[in-house]
Amino acid sequence: MIISNQMLWKCSAFTSIYKIKDNVLLFSSINGKLLKFTPKQFTVIQEIFNSVKDTGTSSQKELIELLSSQAFLVPADFDEIEAAHQKYLANIHNNKRLVLVLSPTMRCNFSCSYCFEKNAVKGSDMTNDTQEKLIGLVKNKLEEGGLLDIQWFGGEPYMAFQTIESLTKHFQEICNEKNAIYEAGIITNGSLLTLDNISRLEHLHITNMQITLDGTPETFSRHKRISLENAIEFYDRIYTQIPYLIKQLKHLCIRINIDRNNYKEAYYVVDELSKRGLIDNRIDLRLGLLEGKNGIVDCIPHSCLSSEEYLEFDLEFKEYIFKQGFTVYSYPMPQLYPCATVTENSYSIDPSGNIYHCVPETGQGQDVKATLDHMDEYQPNEYQGFDPWNITGCKTCSLLPICLGRCPRRQVYEKPYKCLTKYKFDERLLLYSNCQRR
Repeated sequence: MIISNQMLWKCSAFTSIYKIKDNVLLFSSINGKLLKFTPKQFTVIQEIFNSVKDTGTSSQKELIELLSSQAFLVPADFDEIEAAHQKYLANIHNNKRLVLVLSPTMRCNFSCSYCFEKNAVKGSDMTNDTQEKLIGLVKNKLEEGGLLDIQWFGGEPYMAFQTIESLTKHFQEICNEKNAIYEAGIITNGSLLTLDNISRLEHLHITNMQITLDGTPETFSRHKRISLENAIEFYDRIYTQIPYLIKQLKHLCIRINIDRNNYKEAYYVVDELSKRGLIDNRIDLRLGLLEGKNGIVDCIPHSCLSSEEYLEFDLEFKEYIFKQGFTVYSYPMPQLYPCATVTENSYSIDPSGNIYHCVPETGQGQDVKATLDHMDEYQPNEYQGFDPWNITGCKTCSLLPICLGRCPRRQVYEKPYKCLTKYKFDERLLLYSNCQRR
């Protein structure tokens, strides 16, 4: 940007300043830029901000150019809040992106104590007739030059692996016909992975996968309700398969579900991976909070951590994995939308062809909003069009672009709603600034 002498500036509404542990952090939520200063260094920056606030400019033209290039300063006549709002609305109303969460089966070979699908109607796997109707939906909804984003879900999706292969073939053909991009991911317990089906991931265009390791094998056996012998066998096998997985995938998320009784066992998983040399920047070690709120997850009989306790431990955990050589993920970046449920072209579909608004509702039966047989009956859900700019506590928040109100369902059902994005955010930023590989 060429800076003219007459140009007037203002401090961005999405700029935050944090003073923590002899550091001053300057963060922009509109682009994720983070600068770290000593207090002495920051006095110069603060003087510029003060001058801009009073006069709209500063004599430090080079620093003005630097700060504006990072969006910490914006032109005085630029309505950046409304610009961000319009960008968000364009994203959620963008029909070029078709997002489908597909459950080819609700069957599962585990019986996880915390599974929100425990009450799902198991029924049969997706029939050929339902698959044909699903293929028809994709042909009808996917626009020319668009993007088809598939998330394989369940149940345990690998129990219907042939369905995944068959549907993928048809989806890829449709994408080729419409010059569209095809992306896919899968959430699996990992128990049915073999070297053979791992080798097919690239052909299926599955580039990201999530598997779960809940601490030690002893805890895993209790959570999954399998024998300890089977849990130990599973751990040994998954460790041998991880090198093959990361050769096929762009991103492997290893989720460690924690409660008050097992949260420190997350270190066990890290240590086991580390001692086997399974350190790779494609591995995303992530904690999963078991909780029981508003019917989203019924974690009884677990003793759940509070959200604040979880976030505090997450800070410790991220620092630990960085020291062990792992990449620290979840850096705060601006989002397209809080979740795909708020968009116009997103559906969660179970094996019977029932369509749901929200992923945790999938397979529950009573929450069916329409079926593949009667797509004309489908109505916009209560979350579609969710607009955090209409929420008093959100619209003036400097962190809005990285949060976007979080879960729309919580905003509706959690009263009073408690925003956790700001909780110890300064400590999280300092952690991320310290966890950059040199």
